Formats: sequence, structure tokens, C-alpha cells
Amino acid sequence: MVAKTKVKKTWNILIKIFIVIAAYGFLYYQLFHEQKGDHIARAFENYSESAKVLWSLAAVLLLMLVNWSIEAFKWRYLLNKEEEVPFTRSFKAVFAGITVSIFTPNRTGEFLGRVFILKKTNPWKAIFITIVGSFSQLMATLVVGYISFVIFAYRFWLTDLYVSDYLFTGIAVFVGIMVFLLLLLYLNVRVLDPVLRKLINSRWKKIGQYFSVFSRFNTSKLIKVFGLSLLRYLVFTFQFILLLQAFKVPVNVFEGIMLVSVLFFIMTAIPTITLAELGIRGSVIISVFNIFFENTGIFTEAVKFGVFAASSGVWLFNLALPALIGTIFIFQLRFFKKRNNS
Repeated sequence: MVAKTKVKKTWNILIKIFIVIAAYGFLYYQLFHEQKGDHIARAFENYSESAKVLWSLAAVLLLMLVNWSIEAFKWRYLLNKEEEVPFTRSFKAVFAGITVSIFTPNRTGEFLGRVFILKKTNPWKAIFITIVGSFSQLMATLVVGYISFVIFAYRFWLTDLYVSDYLFTGIAVFVGIMVFLLLLLYLNVRVLDPVLRKLINSRWKKIGQYFSVFSRFNTSKLIKVFGLSLLRYLVFTFQFILLLQAFKVPVNVFEGIMLVSVLFFIMTAIPTITLAELGIRGSVIISVFNIFFENTGIFTEAVKFGVFAASSGVWLFNLALPALIGTIFIFQLRFFKKRNNS
């Protein structure tokens, strides 16, 4: 028994060390090997003398804390029927999740980074609860992004493409129906409990008992969670707009919301390995802004550089910096621990 406990402690330590090394390795690769650190540093250096830029950077940093605080509150609210989690522990769990997710495909490691900081809740139950929170954030991105994409396409894109208005309208209606059905599924997520129990393989029946957490989310609670997700969406969209304006990209607030929402909508549809995400994000945002500025003729190299700097800045403040902070909390995770499974 003592030997088994020592083995568990050893594995706990090794896993934590691996996570920290992998997170630092990923950030080092992105910032130095891919020379993205040079791009970001050059962007900030070019505009550092502007008081507006300095105030914008301070605001973006503050909004990063607001953004992840909302997420911590949302996760805590989702968990409240399983375990009363203090806000500080929820906040630490969110940052630990960012650290684990930073080097995993589509940030799937976020679930593991969070659930092992809990004391009572079974990890499987916590994972399914966390999935509900991620689903709500996905729906916020899809709903706002879909509306913005349709406006963007009709105003700036279709005029220069040999695409039938009827064809695009048909596609837009189809995608709109899909988004609506996903939203309907989210608001009725409790139906997943009986459905998944019927579909699950007999070998996985033990895991099936944890699907019961879905039945605990009524529509009223899910609407509140969706509202928190929309608030988060508004916060990181505003961060992007602040940086765009600070780096002298000529867009107003309405145009900024539309463009950033289109960007997030497209990025959601592209599965990525996080290692390549910053480069893909940069390519997508340059393409979207190029379409927007095509008719004005003002998409100069300086404006293009400002767009890339804003995109890189959002990544730096919202992911890279929190991932570094999260390494502090990784050592509070317990991967092997006797838990109450009731």
C-alpha cells in the first residue's frame, strides 16, 4: 500500500513536470523558433511612443483578467450542484487549464487542467460539466459569428465573386438552420443523458452513469450560462478592437465587431493543432481584412502590419501570458487521488 502511494506521488510529480516543460517548450517555439516574438516585439516597439497604445495595452491586460474571471465564475456556477468551489480555486483551475491546453490539439487539454484541482467531484463528471461550459462558449461564437458573416458576405464579399445570390442564400439558410439546431440542443442538453446511455457500448457502461450530470441543467440555468459566454465574447472582441485601433487600423467599433466575429467564426470551423494556431489565425485575419479593405484601397503594408500586430497581441495577452501564469497552479493538481464517486 505504501509502495503504491509512493508510485502515485511520483507519477503526479512527473506529469506536472511534463506539462510545465511542454507549455514552456510550445511558447518558446512560437515566440522564438517561429520568430513570432520578433514580430510582436517589433509591432509594440513601433507604436510604443503613443500614449494611446500604452493605455490600450493596459486595458487589454485588465480585460484579460476580466475575461478569465467570467470563465471562472461560469465554471463555478456550472459545478455548484456537485461541489462548492471557491472563486479563487476556480480561477486557478481555469489558468491551469490554459497551460495544459496550450500545447494540445484544439485545446482539449483544458478539461484535464481544470478537473484535477477539484477535491470532491469525480473527474468524469467534472469533464462533462466543463464540456457544457465549452459548448455554451461555442454557441456564443457561432451565433454572433453567423450573423456577422452573413452581413459581411453581402456587403463586401459577394460583390466581387461570381457566386449566385440564390446559391449563397441557400447556403446561408442551411448554415443558419444548423446553428439554430445546435443552440436548441445546447438549451436542451439534458436529453443527452438518456440518448448517450442507449448508444454507449456495454464496455463503457460504468462511464455512462456520469452522463447524469447533463440532466441537471435546466433551460433557465443554461440561458444564464449562455449569457456569461456572450459577455466573455464581448470582452475578448473588445480587446481585439482596442488593439486594432491602437495599431492604427482604420475600423470603427461596428466594423471591428463584424470583422472580429467573422474571424472567430471561421477559426471555429478550422480544426487546428495549437502549435500552428497563431500562424493560421494570422493568415485568416489578413484574408478577411483584405476583403474588407479591397474596395477602399487603403490596405497598405502599414495597415496589414497593424492587423497582424493586433491578432498577435490578443494571442499574447489572452493565451500565452495566462499559460505562463497557469504553470504556477499546475503543481496544485492531483492526478492520482482517492475521490468520492457518489
